[in-house]
Amino acid sequence: MSVTIDDALRRNAIVYADRPAVIWEGGQRTWAQLYDRVDRFSRAIQDLGVIAADRIAVMQDNGPAYLECNFAIWFTGALLVGISNKSQIDEVAYILADADVKIVVCSPSYRLIVEQAIAKAEISPKIVVVDASMEELIAAQPSLPPVVRLDRSRGEDDLAVLGYTSGTTGRPKGARLSHRNMLASATSVAIERSLTCNDQYLFATPMNHISAISFCVMTSLVGASFVVPSKFDPAVFVKLVRRYDITFVFLVPTMMHMVIEHLRSRGEAKLKAKSLRLICYGAAPILPDLLRRALDVFECGFSQAYGMTEASPVVSILPPAEHRDAAAGQHSERLKSAGRATLHARIRIVGEDGNDLPFGDVGEIILAGPSIMDGYWRQPQATAKALREGWFYSGDLGYLDAAGYLYVVGREHDMIITGGINVYPREVELVLSECPGVAEVAVVGVPDEKWGEAVCAFVVATADFSLREQDAIAFCEGKLATYKKPKKVVFVAELPKNATGKILKRNLRES
Repeated sequence: MSVTIDDALRRNAIVYADRPAVIWEGGQRTWAQLYDRVDRFSRAIQDLGVIAADRIAVMQDNGPAYLECNFAIWFTGALLVGISNKSQIDEVAYILADADVKIVVCSPSYRLIVEQAIAKAEISPKIVVVDASMEELIAAQPSLPPVVRLDRSRGEDDLAVLGYTSGTTGRPKGARLSHRNMLASATSVAIERSLTCNDQYLFATPMNHISAISFCVMTSLVGASFVVPSKFDPAVFVKLVRRYDITFVFLVPTMMHMVIEHLRSRGEAKLKAKSLRLICYGAAPILPDLLRRALDVFECGFSQAYGMTEASPVVSILPPAEHRDAAAGQHSERLKSAGRATLHARIRIVGEDGNDLPFGDVGEIILAGPSIMDGYWRQPQATAKALREGWFYSGDLGYLDAAGYLYVVGREHDMIITGGINVYPREVELVLSECPGVAEVAVVGVPDEKWGEAVCAFVVATADFSLREQDAIAFCEGKLATYKKPKKVVFVAELPKNATGKILKRNLRES
C-alpha cells in the first residue's frame, strides 16, 4: 500500500477528531474541523480545473489558512509551490512561469504583486484570495465524513512539493520532492525528536520555507497541535509559548537573538516556560556565543538540523543530549558540528575526484537516501550535475570526524544565509553591476550577531562617478527582496584575484 502526506490528516480526523489541530489568536479548529475545511477546499479547487500533478502556488502570511491550503493541494494530488511573501515582482513572475502554475492562493495584501507578476510573466493562472471569496468556495461544497483514502491511483512516488532554491547564478531551481521524500525525512526526524500527539508546535518561521513545510508534515504525522501566529515577534513568541504550553519550536539564530534581547529588555534572565522541552534550530550559521547564551536563557533541550531543500530537508541532527554534554565540557567541539546522519540519510565527504576523503579532511558533502529529490524541475543539465551514481552533490563543504559527526565549514558556491534565508551572491552582484558608478562588485556573507550572516558588497567604483553606500543600497530597492539587499557596501580600489582572474572571496571575508 502506498502512503501519501494527506493520509495523516485523514487518519487524525478519525483518531484525534475532537483534539485541537490548529490554534491561532482568535480561534482553533479540531482535527475533524480542519479535515472538513481541507476536504471541501480541495473539491472547490478541483472544480476550478485542478487535476493531479498540477502546480498550485501559495503566497500568504502565516495563519491557519496556510495549513488548509497545503493539505488541500495534497488532497487533489497537485504540487505545492511555496513563494516567500518577501519576494519581488520579478522573482514571483519567474517562479509562476517556470512552474506553469494553475492557481495562485494568496493573502489579500499580496494580490497586487501576484497580479503584476502574472502580467509580467504573460501567463493566466486563476487567483484565489484568502478572504471571503475563499470562504465562499469552501461553503459551496457539502461536508462529507472523513474516510481513509481508497483511491490509490496516487502513490508515494508522486510529486508533492516543488521547492524553489536559487543556484549560484541566481536562477531559481525547483527541487522535485515526492511524498516519499517528504515522509522519509519527517518520519525519521519525528522519531529523533520523540514527538507525540501531546506536543504543541509553534510556527515561528515563514510557512513557505521547506523547513516549515517539513514541520507541517512531521507534526501532522504524530497528531500534535499547531499554534500559528501571523508573524514572528519576540514579545508575541514569549506570550504564546507560555499561554499555549508550547513544547517545541523551530527557530533560526536571528530569532533566538531577538527573543534573548527582548527578555533582557524586560529584565528577565530566563524564558521561564516549563512546557518548552525542545528548540530546533538550523537554516543558518550560529555564532558559538549566541548558542551558549540560548542554552542558558531558554533552559530546554536544543536540536540542531542540517539539510537543504533538495533533501526534504533534514539529513543530520545534533540532539539535546549532545548539546548538554558539549555545554558541560564533554566533547565541547561538537557544539560546532551539525550532528550525525539521521536514520534515513547517508553522508559522505568526497574530493574533486569523487573518492571519499579521510576523517577530518574537508571536501564536498554528498548525500543519499529516500529523502533526496529526483531532480530539478525542467533543468536536466542541473539535475545531471547534482545527481550522480545515486548521490546528491550538495555544493557544501565540510568534514566528518571519526565518530561520524558532520562539520560544515563553508559553501562551495558562496551562498549566504541571513536570518535563516538563502541569498546567493551572484543574484545580488548582477543587480549591483547595473548600478551607475559600479565598475566591479563582489558579494560575500560576513558574521552578524543578529542575522547569522549579513550581505556585504565590495564595490570598485568608476573613476568618473561619485557613488555613496546609501546610493548602492537604494538601487536594489524593488529589484531584490529586502533580505537580499546589502547591509553594508565597502568601496575598494581593486578586488583581490588569482592568476586566472577569479575573485578571491575568502580574502574579502577576512578583510
